[in-house]
Amino acid sequence: INYTYAKLLRKSTKETLKTVASWPIEKRQLLLAHSSTVNQFMSLVNRFFIIDETTEMSDFVLGKRQDIVSLIPVWKELQDLPSNFYHLLEKSETSTEIQAYILAANWSITTARFPELTQFNGKKLADNLQQIVADQDREMADFGRIIIAQQRKKFQQYEALLRKTSQQCSPEEKILRATLKKGKALLVKEFAKSRTHATIRELLASDAAIWIDLLCPIWLSSPNQIADHFPLRANLFDVVLFDEASQLTLPNALGALYRSNRAVVAGDSQQMSPTTFFGRNWEGHDLLHQARYYFTNCSLTHHYRSSDPALIAFSNRYFYNNKLMAYPSPLKQPAINYYFIENAAFTDRKNAIEAQQIGEKLQQIDWSKQIGIIAFSEQQLAEIWSACSLTVQQKITEGIENNTVFFKSLENVQGDEAEIVFISLGYGKDENGVFAHRFGPLNHANGYKRLNVLLTRAKEQLHFFSSVTANDFSLSTNESVNLLRRFLMEIETYSAHKSLVFPHDLTPIKIVENQLFLQQIYASITDANELTTFHRVMKSRGWQLNYV
Repeated sequence: INYTYAKLLRKSTKETLKTVASWPIEKRQLLLAHSSTVNQFMSLVNRFFIIDETTEMSDFVLGKRQDIVSLIPVWKELQDLPSNFYHLLEKSETSTEIQAYILAANWSITTARFPELTQFNGKKLADNLQQIVADQDREMADFGRIIIAQQRKKFQQYEALLRKTSQQCSPEEKILRATLKKGKALLVKEFAKSRTHATIRELLASDAAIWIDLLCPIWLSSPNQIADHFPLRANLFDVVLFDEASQLTLPNALGALYRSNRAVVAGDSQQMSPTTFFGRNWEGHDLLHQARYYFTNCSLTHHYRSSDPALIAFSNRYFYNNKLMAYPSPLKQPAINYYFIENAAFTDRKNAIEAQQIGEKLQQIDWSKQIGIIAFSEQQLAEIWSACSLTVQQKITEGIENNTVFFKSLENVQGDEAEIVFISLGYGKDENGVFAHRFGPLNHANGYKRLNVLLTRAKEQLHFFSSVTANDFSLSTNESVNLLRRFLMEIETYSAHKSLVFPHDLTPIKIVENQLFLQQIYASITDANELTTFHRVMKSRGWQLNYV
């Protein structure tokens, strides 16, 4: 029994036996009763600590009592660790060293299993991304060809059925053949007419519908035209796609929704609702509002219109919570140009001097570009027209006819875009130096949305003309007016020499003309689709990408 006691104490010397034998019986029985616990404890101590053979266990336990107590909360986690982890602890003094050992070991395993990773470099990354872009382009083109091929095959099947005799047709084919024959005759007759054509609704209600569905699988239309031309029949379309849905009232969209099997609703809640400054306001919800509530939502955060992030920076900050990612182009000319017109006056609801300045500037621009000219009011727009030379007026007229120019007031520019945009604020101080702070539709409900639309029309350059500065504004309870003041504050201090801003918070290590050098881009863009999109868009912007 004495030997058993001594064994529990890891010692079996004669001195130990004598010591144990001298213990009271109660103490020896207590030790024996907890023998399994003591054994387990000794095993754990040996596992987690390195103990010199000359060290007395009691001295060690008392000295490490605080360390042992600290292990209790993480006891379960420690049990799950592999045994070789404790050998790693022997080699390491800090958590950083442990991480380095683990990374090195895993890298060795990975390179052994995937040796091609050791050959991975920036040039290969660029080549792979370019190949993916080419494959995607080819795939999209193939989709179009497949759709056309499917339609052609169906057309040929119809033609083959018409060439069959009645005796060669099954009962179902006879019914289809009769419909095809009548429908073809109707269309041939319509094509031969020069006037008094049947309406689309009449043709779609006739046997010609089967041919029209085949020849015209895609329709571009407004909700009103859908109601006028198409029968009210469920699942008439496979899918309906609504664009600019924030400008569609829900009642106007219901007809198209009913006629379609599926719906995709696209729009921007920060752009104008279905109201007009001169018409009656719509008091209900627009289609986009309802769709956001009932349908699955997907945010489109890539901004492609602006070739310089400065063109979208203000709206991105104040309307989109900086969630939009814009892609810069190699700098050529300043993206934003501000013109302060001194000694101008706003009289009779127009600003003649400001309009004259715009008219002179329009004589100097490259009219091969897409041009947009916007005024805050119809009166100022008319004044700009009067201030333009006959040559410029002719350029504007021809451009409007060719869809390369738009000449509109603030109220009507949603959906338009141009490479170069001119904006005339027009409003300013009168002859007595009084600034009335009346900005037409901007003062009304949701005027801030009109401002957002106005400031996001430019693709390459924005030319902003104003006869007042931000300091001329008083603090207003109208948030739209306050936003206009903030915009003037920013545009007045804009510097074209600011460094370019890149998406994903990328910071190039070097920029040489259109050469962009990016280090470890895969650390900043970890998603493969995002990396491919970045490569595609930046290449289209004119950058030569170097991944190092």
